[in-house]
Amino acid sequence: MAAKAHKIGSTCEVRRIVKDAETYEEHEFHLHEETALNDARQLWRIVNNTGGHGVFLDVDLLAGKDEAFHFVQQNLEELRRLVVGSDKRIGELVAVVDRLEAVLGAGAPGLPSSYDPKAYHGANPYMDVDQHDVLTEMRNLWRGSQSWR
Repeated sequence: MAAKAHKIGSTCEVRRIVKDAETYEEHEFHLHEETALNDARQLWRIVNNTGGHGVFLDVDLLAGKDEAFHFVQQNLEELRRLVVGSDKRIGELVAVVDRLEAVLGAGAPGLPSSYDPKAYHGANPYMDVDQHDVLTEMRNLWRGSQSWR
């Protein structure tokens, strides 16, 4: 007697097939491609019961779904670890920025809080008040100009 082939996607379909079957009938069950992994595992257990009612032929499809599930799980775990590490680093960075803002808000070390920095472009804006050498040269030039008269 040849086995009857059935394409299944849920446990309800298996129960219906077995209920409607004759006592000594053999069945081949093929798994729908769209079946979810948990449903596929449950179907695997139902079909392969000891003294069960059929043969599950799509073991490679179930194995592929299982591999894909484990691959996704591993990637999700890695992403969760990265998120936790990133959150920690972001927290440390925010703490450093807050400390720097507090230092700048207090006027920084040695600066009053009202300090307003200005940028000067061009010649050196500072003047040397102790211009001994320049004054001496100016006097000599002045004396020299007096002798010309």
